[in-house]
Amino acid sequence: MDFNTKVIHGGQKHDPSTGAIMTPIYQTSTFAQISPGIDKGYEKQKARLNDTRKTRDNEKVTKSLGRLRNACAGTENTMPFILDSVREYATLGEIVNVMKEVFGEYEEPTWI
Repeated sequence: MDFNTKVIHGGQKHDPSTGAIMTPIYQTSTFAQISPGIDKGYEKQKARLNDTRKTRDNEKVTKSLGRLRNACAGTENTMPFILDSVREYATLGEIVNVMKEVFGEYEEPTWI
């Protein structure tokens, strides 16, 4: 560990739940509510997503997702097809769902 690393980690307590020295990045989006049932934080995000879905060319999105599905099922590098889908304004959820259809979803093994 060189000096810069020591300085970055200096004085940091580890996270007891994960053991991480630095706070881990959690890939979730939870927003505070103004009061129960009144959400504000994600309204702009939802509105932008709905606007994008209304204005994009859905035929192009469907075709790009089909090409991605074929690439996943074959032996091709999927990254160009993912980027093509992004350029056509496919959502992250749509891209992930195509990949889940082909590859399935990881399930952690359980040992008894």
